[in-house]
Amino acid sequence: MSESARLLLASDRRIWVEQTHHTAEDLGHEVIVANNLQECIDLAKTQDPDLIFLDGTLVDPDREQLCPGVRDQSPLDWPFIVVVFAEGEYSEALADQFPDQPDSYLFLPVSREELAARLTSLIRHKTARSALQRNEARLRSIFRAAPVGIGLVVDRVLQEVNEQLIEMTGYSRGELIGESARILYPSEEEFQTVGREKYGDIQEHGTGVIQTRFQRKDGENIHVLLSSVPLEPDNLGLGVTFSALDITDRVVRIEELKNTNLVLDKSQKMARIGSWIMDLETDRLEWTDEVFRIFGAEPGEFEATYEAFLSFVHPEDRNEVDQAYANSLQEGRDGYEIEHRIIRRSDGKIRHVHEKCEHIKNQQGEVVRSLGMVQDITERVRVREELRDHRKQLEREVRKRTAELQQMVNAMAGREVRMADLKRVVEKLREQIIEAGMEPVADDPLL
Repeated sequence: MSESARLLLASDRRIWVEQTHHTAEDLGHEVIVANNLQECIDLAKTQDPDLIFLDGTLVDPDREQLCPGVRDQSPLDWPFIVVVFAEGEYSEALADQFPDQPDSYLFLPVSREELAARLTSLIRHKTARSALQRNEARLRSIFRAAPVGIGLVVDRVLQEVNEQLIEMTGYSRGELIGESARILYPSEEEFQTVGREKYGDIQEHGTGVIQTRFQRKDGENIHVLLSSVPLEPDNLGLGVTFSALDITDRVVRIEELKNTNLVLDKSQKMARIGSWIMDLETDRLEWTDEVFRIFGAEPGEFEATYEAFLSFVHPEDRNEVDQAYANSLQEGRDGYEIEHRIIRRSDGKIRHVHEKCEHIKNQQGEVVRSLGMVQDITERVRVREELRDHRKQLEREVRKRTAELQQMVNAMAGREVRMADLKRVVEKLREQIIEAGMEPVADDPLL
């Protein structure tokens, strides 16, 4: 309500009405006058007064009462009603004719100064109550519309719950109100643990937040994030409001993700393959645990950075590796692939790795992230080098055997030439013997 208020005076006491009228106008307030009860009711409903002065002598038990009649029309921020009595007129019987009791009483006579002070006090009281009503209405609206369960407990006994908490737990309002919050927990141990930790946080920090479980009426357990705040920080006995957010789906997804990551980690460990992601917009690099292990470090032992990665690369390969990544970015390629050596941190041994990277681009074609894998291929390289050495050894053996065979061939070829010459000589001797009239010796294989 603003500083200027609207007053409705319902009385046939002319002197008092004039006195109050002038006093209120001097204070900057607007005044409306009703001559009887029905006129007062009608004006109260149409003129929206802030303050009503009702002469107690106008109340007729057989007619509609002013207080409930007006307030039913405007449940929020209704008029502040003051019943006026002169000395000797007030009686409990007359006061009881108001089913919805007035907010205050005024007893005549009063001086103009007393009336001004009382009027100011009443308007301040009305203003404060209106603000409180608006806040309460706002809180009730939030209480109803909030997408999380909300409740109020005093000494851990449920005093109020909203519809979302009712739906979340499966209990009715009647089954929850007045019951210990133990009804919400699957076990006494969990109930006690939450109370101990939550109230400890409230006393230390002013609020208590904890992840726990509620047990629905049908026996199903749900995961909730419970947040509690006391109505008065220094007096927990006045009550504590709490909100309960159902995070069951989130917890299940996290567990599934943990299981997936566990399988991924085990698979990478068995295959000796690690993976990494580089966010070029934030310059943030993330490694899986296997990358750390390949480099001879404990997972999370140090911050994963591009410079840290290069420090593991063998000094003779470092420039080539750095250029492979940089060139792939500068030339707008989809990625790169390279084999190189690293020096393990734990034992200083040289290992061989295979790096493969693919870039992710935005709609403008700019690389925003790089996804990569690193595989320890030391054993593959060792086998490959052993096969290469074995092949070289075989080639040397083949060349040696080929040379020896060539020598044998050459030697055999020389023998054949000599035998042919010898046969020609023997044939010529045979001819000469025959010409001399002699017979060759028949048993001589050469003759």
